[in-house]
Amino acid sequence: MAYGVALAFWLHVSVMEVHVRGFNKVILIGRLGKDPELRESKLGGVRWGSFSLATNRGVRRGEQWEEETDWHRVTCFGALAEQCGEYISKGSLVAVEGSVQHSHWTNEAGERRYSTTIIAEEVTFLDAANTKNIAPDLLEA
Repeated sequence: MAYGVALAFWLHVSVMEVHVRGFNKVILIGRLGKDPELRESKLGGVRWGSFSLATNRGVRRGEQWEEETDWHRVTCFGALAEQCGEYISKGSLVAVEGSVQHSHWTNEAGERRYSTTIIAEEVTFLDAANTKNIAPDLLEA
């Protein structure tokens, strides 16, 4: 019985914490629009990479359902970036789990510019073709 009370208390506190702090989580499944680009930061030598991801959704227009494509910019860091650079390429099917980050700046012409990026925490390779070059210990993880 104490376990149930403790669990209920934890759930209550966790839900309250999410309500107060907010929650930023996204899961996308789609195909890469081009090969991942890998870079290294100038300050600390941290490897990072980015790729474009296409996801599809159905949109109803009158009596017809049509498919529309949304494009997402995905950025990943460290070992995850290196694995993406090595094992996925344009057209690969992946699942991305991460958070949404919005940024804005003013360009040289004085125009306000905006950008939305998905910061990947996990990237799952869903194509069977992608697994042929992956070490067996990575597949088991």
